[in-house]
Amino acid sequence: PTEPCPVEQLTAPSDMTVAEDACKDVSLPESAQMGLFWVQNADAVWLPCRLHSVSGATASLVSEDGEIFACSEKAVQGLEQVQDGQLDGVDDICSLSVVTEAALLHTIRERYARQAIYTRVSRILISVNPFASLSIYSPDHLRQYQAAKDSLDLPPHIYGTGHDARS
Repeated sequence: PTEPCPVEQLTAPSDMTVAEDACKDVSLPESAQMGLFWVQNADAVWLPCRLHSVSGATASLVSEDGEIFACSEKAVQGLEQVQDGQLDGVDDICSLSVVTEAALLHTIRERYARQAIYTRVSRILISVNPFASLSIYSPDHLRQYQAAKDSLDLPPHIYGTGHDARS
């Protein structure tokens, strides 16, 4: 594992927008220019942030919510890049091309926001308490999982774990 990048959260100006060519012609590798990176955050643990600008030896990254983070240009090279699919909130973490702590936590957070409280890691089920009633425990849902040939053919659910236990 790589050491965390020393990233400092800054206050965003209210009129800040992400400039599409703000990072062109800097010494970062071309793949990193305007890319998304995983940045450690006290609240979210990891946030996907876009490289916003490089001024001198300082790079600025901005989250989807407009939070700005700053670190050295060299430290950006040590940040993990967000890979395809890592922001989608997939059913099964194993379907990601690259699995990282950041991708796992972000997937669970994205699914929870959609009230999809179950996430699969192959046949292992991760559950996050929604602290609310959900309609996913109906007799129809139960019958759907009972009739399935393989629980992996259906979205992650505790009923799938029951199906696997009896198979």
